[in-house]
Amino acid sequence: MSNTFSIKVEGLDRLQKSLGDKAKTISNEIDAEIGFACDEAVGFMQTDAPADQGFLRNHISKEHVGRMNYNIVAQSDYAAYVEFGTRSKVQIPAGLEAVAASFKGRSNISAIDAKTAIFEWCARKGIDKELWYTIFISIMVKGIRPHPFFFRNFERVKKPLLDRIQKILTSEGF
Repeated sequence: MSNTFSIKVEGLDRLQKSLGDKAKTISNEIDAEIGFACDEAVGFMQTDAPADQGFLRNHISKEHVGRMNYNIVAQSDYAAYVEFGTRSKVQIPAGLEAVAASFKGRSNISAIDAKTAIFEWCARKGIDKELWYTIFISIMVKGIRPHPFFFRNFERVKKPLLDRIQKILTSEGF
C-alpha cells in the first residue's frame, strides 16, 4: 500500500440538516463550490509539485465521496517526504504535526531503490558520474529540503471557498 495523504472537508452534513426545506438546492450549490475549490486546489498542487518525471504531479487528484464530501489525494510513496522534507531538513507547519508524524519511518523505498532513483535523476540532469555517490550519501545523511505543494494550496482556496459558501447562505436568508 502506498503512503498517501489527503484533505477532507468535514462538518457540512450538520449544515445541510440545519437548512431545512431549501437543503437540497443549497447543498447542491455548496457541493458545486466545494468541487470547484478542490479542482482549483488540485491544479495549484500539480503546478507546485516537483516535475522531474511528472509522477507526483500526475497522482494528485480529487475524489467525490458524496454530497459535500471530497478528498484531495497525493497518491505517491514519496509525496509526504517532498512536502515536509527528510532527516535534518524536515519542516512541519503548525497544525500539521500529526499528519507528518503519520509518515515518519513509513517509507516503502529501500536504500538500494533510493540509490538507483538518485543515480537515475543525476543521469537525467546531466550530473557528472563522479558526483552521483556523493549526492546519494548527502541525501541519505542530511535529507532533502521540503518542497511544499499540498497543504499550502488547500489553504490558498479555503478562504475564497468559505466566502462563496457564505454568499450562497446569505442570498438564501441565512
